[in-house]
Amino acid sequence: MTRGTAERDETELPIIDQLKAMGWRHVHGPDLSKADPDGDERAYSDLLLVKRLRSAVRRVNRLPGGGDSWMTDADADAAIDDLRRTARNVATTSLVAVNGEVTSRLIKGTPVTGHEEHHHGSTVHAQFIDWDLESLSDAEILQRNDFLVVDQLRVTTFDGAEIIPDLVLFVNGVPLAVIECKGPDVKDAIGEAIRDLRGYAGVPLDDDSGRDRRDPRSQVPEFFAPVQLLIAAAGKHAALGTITSDENHFAAWRSVTPDYTDDKDFARALQEVRRADGTRLLEPGGAPTDLHRLVGIVLRPRNLLNIARHYVFEMPMKTRPGEPPVTVKAVCRHQQYRAVEKIVRKLRTGRTVDDPAAERDERGGVIWHTQGSGKSLTMAFLARRLQTSRDPELNRFTLLVVTDRRQLEQQLAAAVRVSGSDVRVAQSRSDVEGMLKRAGKRGGRAVIFTMIQKYLGRIPGAVGTGEGESSDDRDPVAEFEAVQERLAEGASAEEASDPTPTDAAVDEVRRRFTECSDKPYVLVLVDEAHRSHTSVLHACLRDSVPKAARIGFTGTPIMKGRLSDTGRIFGLEPDGTFLDTYLMDEAERDKVVVPVRYEGRTGPAGVRDEEELNGKFENLIAHLRAGQQAKMRRQLRPTSRTVAESLPVIRAKAKDMLEHYVTGPLTGGFKAQVAAVSRSAAVLYRHMLNDARAELLAKVRDFDPESLRHKGLADYTWDELVLLRAWHYQEILRRIDFVPVI
Repeated sequence: MTRGTAERDETELPIIDQLKAMGWRHVHGPDLSKADPDGDERAYSDLLLVKRLRSAVRRVNRLPGGGDSWMTDADADAAIDDLRRTARNVATTSLVAVNGEVTSRLIKGTPVTGHEEHHHGSTVHAQFIDWDLESLSDAEILQRNDFLVVDQLRVTTFDGAEIIPDLVLFVNGVPLAVIECKGPDVKDAIGEAIRDLRGYAGVPLDDDSGRDRRDPRSQVPEFFAPVQLLIAAAGKHAALGTITSDENHFAAWRSVTPDYTDDKDFARALQEVRRADGTRLLEPGGAPTDLHRLVGIVLRPRNLLNIARHYVFEMPMKTRPGEPPVTVKAVCRHQQYRAVEKIVRKLRTGRTVDDPAAERDERGGVIWHTQGSGKSLTMAFLARRLQTSRDPELNRFTLLVVTDRRQLEQQLAAAVRVSGSDVRVAQSRSDVEGMLKRAGKRGGRAVIFTMIQKYLGRIPGAVGTGEGESSDDRDPVAEFEAVQERLAEGASAEEASDPTPTDAAVDEVRRRFTECSDKPYVLVLVDEAHRSHTSVLHACLRDSVPKAARIGFTGTPIMKGRLSDTGRIFGLEPDGTFLDTYLMDEAERDKVVVPVRYEGRTGPAGVRDEEELNGKFENLIAHLRAGQQAKMRRQLRPTSRTVAESLPVIRAKAKDMLEHYVTGPLTGGFKAQVAAVSRSAAVLYRHMLNDARAELLAKVRDFDPESLRHKGLADYTWDELVLLRAWHYQEILRRIDFVPVI
């Protein structure tokens, strides 16, 4: 796309300057093609910077102990040819499939014949990138790999297609990231940049009507075969995605931790860097932008390698009912990366119980991420981050994931499985014990899933914790009524909703457990870690895996009393906070969840003719003995469910619901859902909503909107507003059906 002055000055050049400050080298695209023996001598049709890649392959593939390279130029060229041939398979295979193959070669290496003397001619995997990160300084990482940003890189194919991406980030001559820049004055600048990127890759968005982007002569998909990240940038804004991301799945990067303490710390780092002309990356008093954060965190050389290796993977995604899932390439969002990296840092630096100075294992913590923010993928990224790490202190961990819902267990297991980890689902406590006995040993590395009901068995006095039960099987009405009874007996709201098991119950469960592993390489992940049965789990884990690290995940508000218990089990930070927090307002801002608005609506209710009703009831039981009468009074006492299923109550609520829907959600084109207390109540709601609609439409037939012309909207009565909205949407109202789902 043609560049404007604003695009180059306000987006492209600031990115280049920030990259150079982090150790990237910069070359203008046309300069790569100059005929210079010391230069790249790149042809426009080259997908890779071959001279750089050949040098890197020989540098990276050394004999054990840091010896000399065992590869000749011919060996390196053979590996490069394999990578190039794989990339060109896009002529006959989908880009996402070829990208997966190329990515596998980049991460695992490509098979070649090894050195005759040192490898005895056997097949080894030649690496293209040095992925070692842990315990290396930034300077060492820059020395081991070649980081190059190229602006205005012309890429052509033999059949005449041509693209000129704004910025391409090469690592050892392999393009890992492509950035499309727009001026901040462009309408829908980020959307336009995303559509350009998808068009260049030959996978234009379904709703993109741009003729140029659908023209095969403006598409070079083979260039994107090794690309891991796509970035759309415009002025202060930027969004991160992959070759399969649509506009809704490109996301801003809003976190600077754990690289920096906070935004102020990050701002100081930017202010300390001066460009060639003496100006600063960020002037004093300025605040970092989303573009600063994405470039400064995601594209920092160390982090780019980390994200490309551990935080990008393919996963199936359902699109439409009845159709097979499609494969998408997922990349972490900022809160997922932040949480996982904090966990990794804890695992690397926290003291274990083997340390005489440690009172408890200090590698744990609580991840509080609001519901709907991708908690299952966070666990999947954590599993991949640990088990594909080059650090032996990280990749030997066995993960035990404990949930309390069968559906969630299946969801999490599926998410972690796509990360490439060895996933095992335990069906019983003995299964878990057998798998944990192998922890820290050869062949024992895995991600083990179990439901707390299978692991602990029945907890006396706890609801839904029996063998074969799960939280999916629980009866919410029965639990609600039990809570009401506990409240009536004087229990606090916290204890009534989630009663703490007694010491006797904990001891009974603990007697079932024996020690499975005394290794410190077990990491226990507990979902919904705030619940009362977690204290029982904690006691049992202390017996079976006494040296394990523990991380609790939750997205539910934790009551004050339960907070201290949760902190005791998993550990809080020195300032008493959680290890990582991602709140609802942050998720709404990031468009991870839709905004939730709550409006409390109450109506008058009461018992009519109470004395007459009581008299009739006493007449019905008058023939019974005194003891039987007392029993009948207890058993037939009305409950909250009785009230909720009352026909007059449902009739009044249905009328109120319909009026609220007509004046609000219907005007925005939304559907509505009613959660009923029982199947019979759901059917009654359908009948009463039908009756309420018939009554409302009858009033609409006699309504004349001209009668309100003399009034302002603020002066309408509620009934007038309902009639006006119903009059506007009467055709839709007539066609709406109320469907009970039982």
